[in-house]
Amino acid sequence: MVNGGSNQGGERSHSPASEALRQSEERYRRIVETTHEGIWMADLNGVTTFVNQQMSRMLGATPEQMVGRPVFDFVFEEDWAAVRQHFAEFLQRPAGKQVNERLRRSNGAELWALVAASVVFDAHNQPVSFLGMFTDITDLKSAEESLRKSEGRLKLQISRMPIAHILWNSQFQVLSWNPAAERMFGYTEPEALGKHPYDLIVSRAVQPQVDDIWRRLLQGDTTAHSVNENLTKEGRTITCQWSNTPIKENDGTVVGVLSMAQDITERVRAEEALRDAQHKLETRVQERTTELQASNQALAETGEKYRRLFEAISDAAFVFEAGSRQFVEVNEAALRLYGYPREEFLKLTHSAITAEPEDSEATIQLTLAGVAPRIPLRYHKKKDGTIFPVEISASTFTLKGRPMACGVIRDITARKQAEESLRRREQELADFFTESPLGLLWVGPDGRILRVNQAELVLLGCTRDEVFGRHVSEFHGGAKAVADVLNRLGKRQTVQNYRARLRHKDGTPREVLIDANGLWEQERLVHSRWFTRDITHRVELEREILAISEREQRRLGHDLHDDLCQQLAGIEFLSQRLVSDLPARIAVRARAKEIAQMVQRAMTQTRDLARGLSPVRLEAEGLTDALRELAAGTRKVFGCDCRFRCDSPVLVPDHSVAIHLYRIAQEAVSNAIRHGQARRIELGLTANGRSVTLAVADNGTGIPSKLPKRKGMGLRIMRYRAEVIGGAVIVEPHPGGGTRVVCTVTEGLLPSGEERNTK
Repeated sequence: MVNGGSNQGGERSHSPASEALRQSEERYRRIVETTHEGIWMADLNGVTTFVNQQMSRMLGATPEQMVGRPVFDFVFEEDWAAVRQHFAEFLQRPAGKQVNERLRRSNGAELWALVAASVVFDAHNQPVSFLGMFTDITDLKSAEESLRKSEGRLKLQISRMPIAHILWNSQFQVLSWNPAAERMFGYTEPEALGKHPYDLIVSRAVQPQVDDIWRRLLQGDTTAHSVNENLTKEGRTITCQWSNTPIKENDGTVVGVLSMAQDITERVRAEEALRDAQHKLETRVQERTTELQASNQALAETGEKYRRLFEAISDAAFVFEAGSRQFVEVNEAALRLYGYPREEFLKLTHSAITAEPEDSEATIQLTLAGVAPRIPLRYHKKKDGTIFPVEISASTFTLKGRPMACGVIRDITARKQAEESLRRREQELADFFTESPLGLLWVGPDGRILRVNQAELVLLGCTRDEVFGRHVSEFHGGAKAVADVLNRLGKRQTVQNYRARLRHKDGTPREVLIDANGLWEQERLVHSRWFTRDITHRVELEREILAISEREQRRLGHDLHDDLCQQLAGIEFLSQRLVSDLPARIAVRARAKEIAQMVQRAMTQTRDLARGLSPVRLEAEGLTDALRELAAGTRKVFGCDCRFRCDSPVLVPDHSVAIHLYRIAQEAVSNAIRHGQARRIELGLTANGRSVTLAVADNGTGIPSKLPKRKGMGLRIMRYRAEVIGGAVIVEPHPGGGTRVVCTVTEGLLPSGEERNTK
């Protein structure tokens, strides 16, 4: 009984304990099977001894398929060494350790898991197995990889930015210093890191302004920008434009400042560029989801900034899907340019806006192939059918796995119209140059001909190839005259009515007038423009008129001498006879004698007049005798001390040249007496080689400081006579007081006596 009772009592006391143990095991089993984490147990050799349902689902295999298999069957071969290292670390830290491991699912796909591992010990405190709690972080790792790539692109972009990018902490110390900042300020990043700007780039003079800007930034002012002078490492002072952005924590606390600086010393356009601050991922699994959301938010903000930039640019811009060519985004400038509302535009394909479908399609193919061409001219069409020229910049990118094409379009209608207008003006100028009745030349600073028109070629009797590139002195007026013109043009003077002689190809001379001016660019003479007028026929006509005048004067002189003087001589003779034949009446004889004397004076004056009308004999020495007689006649008639000086014989074989020189001397003497009230006049004639110089000097009142508005004909006639015979007249004050007239003639005075055209 007792035993039986005892046994019965023992069985009753055991059953509740077993039931409690069974229920406890059931609860743990349910917990194990319903947990969201995978549970994996393996012995010390890495052979699987247990997995729960969540672990089998994560790897895509049933528990039966996993139990008894090595852990390495579910690990990529390149990761085996890392897993073995983890096992060794688990044994060294039996209390547990967290690691990230990459597993291989049954279908070969990757599975990233956060593993919280520990070691299981037996009753003797000996390790018998590994226990791992696996959390699937595959999506998180993918997000981390995307964020890492985004960070890499952002860092690369910052390093390649053309403007300085500087990150400061709240103590105004450098945390980041990009290559553009190195180039701008001369300090390398290691030299700048941790430094205060007052130790680097800010002078004492602008520190109060910078202090105010920094105070505003620490208060969260996003408009605290500035333009101020900065110093470089070499000590140079440069002017920089600063765009500053305070960096805040979630609670609004400013923890730093992002600054972008552009050197505007030589260029004033600032490029705006903002870059978001980077956030580092925390190592704890519980915070990674939050960080991912923050990263997504940052990406969204960046996208918003790019969208705003897309809308803000003045050129038309759009994005279309590469396959269908349908537009997916367009900015306001494009809507205004093409005349569509946004909803209607986004229903169109690219073919709706191009006026050159085949060329546009070829360009799109090149863009999608990665060429990203820039098209300087293409024709597009608006909604109303208007065709207009555009300039296109194109690129490609991928959006959600789909290839996209982006185009930036600039309407160049105004530019093309301006180019066409310029082309027309250039053509009109070219037509004017070619068809002008005046001879036109473009002459380089060195005197070589750069351009010539047809009228000039006709004057020269040459072809364009015979003239182009040759020195202008070979055709116009000789080296001395051309040097004079080029020298005046080099002094920015304008040459007008410059008398020169042009040589025709057949040897005949042409008298021309040259007007010339220079084209200057940046204080440099590019070329001069010569306008040539042929006055040969006018000069010949003027010479003919002068020759006729001289012949008529000679004829009148001969008629006076040979006819009237003879008649007067006869009258004088008869008067003398009458005196001798009259009776001795004193009054009548005196009257007859007076008549004879009057006739004698009249005959003398007539001879003088005849000599003035034809003063120079045809002999070569006639000019010398005529000037000597002019001096004697001036002394006799005007009572003026007039002398002629010629130290050595001067031969002037050309009678026309002699006549013109005499008339110039005659006019100069007349001006000295009438206008200068001269009491002493000196005439001189000298020869030097092939040149003859006539000089007339007086002691009169001289040249007035201000000439009358209407000058007499005398000076102009003197100058014209000199030009006719190839000479020049200079009228200048005489060193001793009075006036000096000098005429020098070179051409036509060879001893052989070249004949001039004096028909």
